[in-house]
Amino acid sequence: FYDSWLVRLSGPCKSNSPPATHNNADLDPISNLELNPEHVQQRFSECFPSRKMKPGTFDKKKESTMLSDETKVTCQECFQEMKTEDRQIHVYRHHLKEPRLYECPLCDFSHHACSSDVRAHIKFTHRDNADVLPRANLLQYSQQIAEWNDRCFPGWINRKLPASVMEDFNRCRLCDEDVRQTSRHIAEAHLMIQLHQCPLCEYGAPESRLVKRHLKNSHDELEMEPIANVVVRRADFSALHDKCFPGRPKRLSNITISDDGRRTKCKLCLSTISRKRRLTHTLEKHMSMPSYGCSACQFTHNWDDSAVANHIKTVHSKSSNAKASLLIDY
Repeated sequence: FYDSWLVRLSGPCKSNSPPATHNNADLDPISNLELNPEHVQQRFSECFPSRKMKPGTFDKKKESTMLSDETKVTCQECFQEMKTEDRQIHVYRHHLKEPRLYECPLCDFSHHACSSDVRAHIKFTHRDNADVLPRANLLQYSQQIAEWNDRCFPGWINRKLPASVMEDFNRCRLCDEDVRQTSRHIAEAHLMIQLHQCPLCEYGAPESRLVKRHLKNSHDELEMEPIANVVVRRADFSALHDKCFPGRPKRLSNITISDDGRRTKCKLCLSTISRKRRLTHTLEKHMSMPSYGCSACQFTHNWDDSAVANHIKTVHSKSSNAKASLLIDY
C-alpha cells in the first residue's frame, strides 16, 4: 500500500519541485481518501475514540472551487449567490435601495449603498475638506434594514452595524433587560428552563458541552446527545421571541449544537480540535500519506485540497480537464 504512495510522490511534479508547465489551468485536484478508507477510519478512531466520522466522508467529493473555498450564501428574495461578507451591501444595493443611506455633509451628494463612494466624492470634490466623513443614516432606516436582512437571509443579524442601530434589538420588552443571547434569556428568564437538558435526569445547562460532560461523568454515557429545548419547545420560544424582541430576526435554529462548539482532545497528540477540523487534523498530523492529488500529474498534498487547486491554477494554466479531489484509483 505505502509503495504506491512512494511511486506517486516520486513523480516529476512534487510540491517542492519547480513548477512544470502542463497547460491545464482548469483541472481540479482529485483525492485519495477513497483509496483506503479503512486506514483513515482507524486512525480517526485512535485520535477521537468517542466520535464518529460524518456519513458520506468517503464518497466522491464535490469538485473544489479554484478561486477559494469561502462559504457562499443565497439571497432568499432574489436568489443571487454571494460571499457572506457581501450580504449587507447586497441588501442595501438591491433591496433597501434608500437613495440617501450615505450622504455628503458638504453638499447634496448621496449614495444608496456605499460609504466609500461618498468618501471618494469628498476627496475629489471637496479637496479642502478631504478629511470630512460621510453621514450615515443607518439608525434612521434600522427597522427597514433589519426586515430586509431577515427576508433576504433568514436568521442573520449583522453585528457589525453601529451599536446605536443594534441597541433597540437587545432590549427585552417584557423585562426591560439588555440581552445578547436571546434564546438563553427566553429559556432562563421566561420559560424557567435550561437551553440544554440531560435525557437521563433533570440536569440542564446553557451549553450543550456541559450536558455532554455531565452525561460522561454522571452516567458513563458517551453516545447520547443532550436535549435541545429550543427544538423541543420551539413554538414556546417563537411566541416569546415575538413578545420579547419584536422586529428582531429569530435565530432559534442556530442554538442547537454548533460544529465549532464541539471540541475534542485528540488522544494521540492531546491537541484540542473542533468538530470541523477532526478529519483534517487526522490527515494532517497522523496519516503520513497524501490525501489529495492532481489528476494531470503526480502532485499531491497530505491534507489540503486548496494547495492542489492552487498548483493546478499555476501549472496547468490552459487545461479544462484537471481536477482537485479525493485521490482514487485512476
